[in-house]
Amino acid sequence: MFRGKLIKFSNLLHENSLLNKLSLILISSTSELIDRNILYQSGYTTILQQPINDQHLYNALHFSPLLERESHSQTRKISSYKSASRKRHILMVEDNKTNQLVLEKILQKAGHDVDLAENGKVGIACLHSRTYDLVIVDMQMPVTGGIEMITKFRKIHPEKDAIPFIILSANTTSEARHECEEAGVLAFLTKPVRTSNLLSVIEKATDSSSTKSVSNKVENAAVSKDHPVLDISILEEFGSIASDPDFFAGLLSQFKQDSLRLIRSIKAAVENEDHDSFRNAVHSLKGNAGSIGAMSLHNYCSRIEKNDINFKTENRHQALKGIQTEYKRALGSLIKYAEM
Repeated sequence: MFRGKLIKFSNLLHENSLLNKLSLILISSTSELIDRNILYQSGYTTILQQPINDQHLYNALHFSPLLERESHSQTRKISSYKSASRKRHILMVEDNKTNQLVLEKILQKAGHDVDLAENGKVGIACLHSRTYDLVIVDMQMPVTGGIEMITKFRKIHPEKDAIPFIILSANTTSEARHECEEAGVLAFLTKPVRTSNLLSVIEKATDSSSTKSVSNKVENAAVSKDHPVLDISILEEFGSIASDPDFFAGLLSQFKQDSLRLIRSIKAAVENEDHDSFRNAVHSLKGNAGSIGAMSLHNYCSRIEKNDINFKTENRHQALKGIQTEYKRALGSLIKYAEM
């Protein structure tokens, strides 16, 4: 509880326009208080442990104002999207359960009706049977991927060409964006998806007065900075989208379940020298980690993806060990955060 109050105090301070330039120095009697990275990301510039060394205190007082703090600029609240926009009927096509939990909660909190489909094949079936204002699709899924789904649907139903599609992907390459442009995708948002970016694009896409101006425009969500282990700003968004205290516990449990399944798939792919399965499982784990703010694991998987073409079998064994280590670090930090 005390640890949670530290972060809450920092947030309140930085929301105040008269106080948000102040530096925060924390003096603690214990080193077990909380992960220091979490406190630094919450806005504390220096953390000192008692007993205080005079020189350390002097340095903190003189140099803290020069240290860069994380930005606490306010994003548009979800409630404002709910009040400004009419309810939309949205189909979300996503195979990852962790991503489903996060995205569904965001959309419901913004006042939208949401249907879920676990892959592109099921998504097409949903589009056959119902009419939607907008479709959100993961780019890489088993059975039928996002681009294939959109292409097939538009060939079958050219009369429904006006339905806007948003692609979500952990693949940030220019080739991925080009595929989206070719398929006529309205927007391309990179994972982890920021709530304000997603809701803003939905608002523009379904507003009849602005649809033409954004049609076929591929947008890239802001990618978070490479924070150690966790990106606290993503975790803090969960507090704004879910009043249910059990939501994060359920999300954490789903993240653990999905991650362990994917790590088992990576291990099997390494043992069987199955390059495609290895690449697909690493990509899925990257998206799974990003959705819950586990950025160290997300970035590690991203580096493996970029270098995978040059990987030999022994290098993949080493990559697997690194993934297992990063996963344990991420899970430990997420559990600490949940206990605050």
